[in-house]
Amino acid sequence: MDAKGTHVVAGETERELRLQLDNLRNILEAVSDGIYIVNRDCDIEYVNPVIEREFGKVDGRKCYEYFHGLKEPCSWCKNEIVFNGGSVRWEWHSEKTGKTYDLFDTPIVNSDGTVSKFEIFHDITAFRQAEEALRESEERYREAFHSSKAVKLLIDPETGAIIDANSAASQFYGYSREQLISMLIHQINTLSREALTAEMEAAKNEHRNYFLFHHRLASGEIRDVEVYSSPVSIKGRKILHSIVHDITGRKEVEEKLKAAKEEAEAATLLKDKFVSLVAHDLKNPIGNSLLALKSFRARLKEQGVAIADDAMLALSISANENMLHLIEDLLEMSRIRSGAIRPRFAFTDAHYLVQYAVDGSANDAARKGITVANLVPPRSRLYCDMKLTGEVMVNLLSNAIKFSNKGGSITIGQKAGEPSALYIKDTGVGIQPDCLGSLFKYEVHTSTSGTEGERGTGMGLPLSNELMQSQGGTLAIESAPGHGTTVTVMLPHVTPKALVVEDSEFDMQIVRMFLKDLNIKVLETASGEEALRLMALELPHLVLLDINLPDISGFDVMRRKDNNPQISEIPVIVITGSVDPNLADEAFRLGAVDFIKKPIQPEILTARVRRLVS
Repeated sequence: MDAKGTHVVAGETERELRLQLDNLRNILEAVSDGIYIVNRDCDIEYVNPVIEREFGKVDGRKCYEYFHGLKEPCSWCKNEIVFNGGSVRWEWHSEKTGKTYDLFDTPIVNSDGTVSKFEIFHDITAFRQAEEALRESEERYREAFHSSKAVKLLIDPETGAIIDANSAASQFYGYSREQLISMLIHQINTLSREALTAEMEAAKNEHRNYFLFHHRLASGEIRDVEVYSSPVSIKGRKILHSIVHDITGRKEVEEKLKAAKEEAEAATLLKDKFVSLVAHDLKNPIGNSLLALKSFRARLKEQGVAIADDAMLALSISANENMLHLIEDLLEMSRIRSGAIRPRFAFTDAHYLVQYAVDGSANDAARKGITVANLVPPRSRLYCDMKLTGEVMVNLLSNAIKFSNKGGSITIGQKAGEPSALYIKDTGVGIQPDCLGSLFKYEVHTSTSGTEGERGTGMGLPLSNELMQSQGGTLAIESAPGHGTTVTVMLPHVTPKALVVEDSEFDMQIVRMFLKDLNIKVLETASGEEALRLMALELPHLVLLDINLPDISGFDVMRRKDNNPQISEIPVIVITGSVDPNLADEAFRLGAVDFIKKPIQPEILTARVRRLVS
């Protein structure tokens, strides 16, 4: 090859070499770690942008000047190892940047045969800080664990091995720490291995964290313990951190209290049974005596005998009436406590419930010239036992009339912002402060004469309070002498739920719209099977049921519903577009409370639903 050809080849080789160097430089400048190259004379031949950002411009400085701010080469640098052909990995903390680096040094041979050091800087500051924080955290944890006065154990949930135990555990169990950490928890816990393994699995997966166990001490004594156990991560393993409380003494006290409570309840039940029997035996003769006295007085009046108006005869009749009322209250109390009276909940219109009490007390109020105002708005919804709540309202209104002066006034209304709370407010004589705390106690006689000498049994308020409590409600009384009394009747607020079972989207929309206008929560399905599931899950207050469904018929739904005691009492309104005249008879035979034919007329739907949920 001639000189010209040689020159061309050399040029191409040089260009190829330059291209490779450019590619290498691009790679070095794109990596996220720092890279620098230094020769044997400590001259920095290259730094990538990461190094330059960390340590600044090189500006001709030697490596020891650039990185360490020294005037002489570092005695501890790894240069000699590398320049002699070795590779080194080491760690260095820079005072200049405040960071810690993982360094990898390796030799590279230059084209002229000299050797340079190629070094990679990997920033491990965050890792070392996390490692230090973890070490400090573990030290604090160990200190808290071992210095705690509570009994603590660390347990491997896979094997049951006791990994660690504090001093309190040693004192409680009677084993040294060394003995405990050589044992399995199965040697302490009296549960079977299978049952205890299942409990540890529940704690490990955070399904439960509270347990009641029996633990065996070194002495053989068995103690009742409660254990709070939760998983902690130690060196990548899930370990149970268990705090153990000895509750043997508490359990003994609880058992004694339970026995005392059962004994007291048995005595109370016996007393209530005795009261009920006596009251029942007295009711008929006293009732007959009262009837005879009233008939006798009526006959005397017919015959014009003056003794018919004798005060003693009137007093005797009044005494028998009070005795009969007392007996009736005692029987009512006995029925409540024995569970013979169980509330039958339904939605009712509070306005009409109150009006029932107002109408029943109209004569007594008129006799004393007392005005009674029912301010409860119509269609104010209550969820209660109408009979029991009606008795309470009658009793409270009777008391208000009894303790009001002639010409007084009584208002019954709905408490602002609480739709399930009613108040009865009178302008009567009020109640002494020292009596307020005893008004609901049967054992404290609080009965006093009314403003015109009316007498009561003294059991009306305690009985009313029990009737409210049986429905999850309460009574509250506010009063001051000379300033009247306000009694508040509070029931749990319940929004009615209706399950609509309908496969026609058009009819579903109509029903949904009008039920929501009535403030009723709507549950929906087109499936009979799903309807049965929703009834058991949601316990709706009403079901509106189509007969023709895609899976099973509405009649099948009703049959299966009636066989389930949990949902058998839920009222059903049947809705159908069928013209078969026998469907209504079948629906009512299966227990439907109402029957609506399609097309649905909103006014009929609204009226029928309001009849059930007011």
